[in-house]
Amino acid sequence: FKLGSIDGTLVLKALLEGVENNKRIFRFEGGFFLLKTVWGSLVTLPYPVPFRLLGDRAVGWLDTIGYDDKTGFRAAVGNKGTKFIFQRNTDDVPEDIVAASQLYATMAEHESVDEERERNAGLAKRAVIICPQQFGGKPGDYQELGRKLRERGHPVYLARLSALDWLSITKSVFTEAYWKGKLEPSAALPFYMNAINDAVARMEDDDAEFTILSHSIGGGVAR
Repeated sequence: FKLGSIDGTLVLKALLEGVENNKRIFRFEGGFFLLKTVWGSLVTLPYPVPFRLLGDRAVGWLDTIGYDDKTGFRAAVGNKGTKFIFQRNTDDVPEDIVAASQLYATMAEHESVDEERERNAGLAKRAVIICPQQFGGKPGDYQELGRKLRERGHPVYLARLSALDWLSITKSVFTEAYWKGKLEPSAALPFYMNAINDAVARMEDDDAEFTILSHSIGGGVAR
């Protein structure tokens, strides 16, 4: 789709649950918007529907009403009456969609407060707070880094983020400041600031010095 100067793609993930005659039944699992900025970079935003909480309401179907073997075009009607025209894509899936799909395939997982406290116990060197990439990364992205830092005597605290936290940024997406790259992180990403504050609070020492180690968008936020 195109919205002004913004090129966008909506990607939805669904499982095929069955076929009845010409009707294909799907269960939707998730989705995201992939937006291309005017300066050429890509921004991903979660699709704001909690499919996994909807039960059978996340089930839909497509009833094929016409198909052309020569062109590969398929005409179908959805369960809500929407009409669709599809064409089979024989090309490889674009790399940007693959990368974003992998990011959304799993939710970020964090060690518990008790696990963090136990693993940091007795470590006396300067603490490290990790500011992660967009959506907090995939499960395990920072486990190896944290383990190696702790082996060197540094207690480690991760700013904990989830994909759902990023829904709050949608109100800023269509502002001029956002697309010119002039949006202040403190205004657009208050949840990220809160995550950093929470990490500092878990240190339980108001006077302790610490180092901020940032990855991707975490660098811009930390600055």
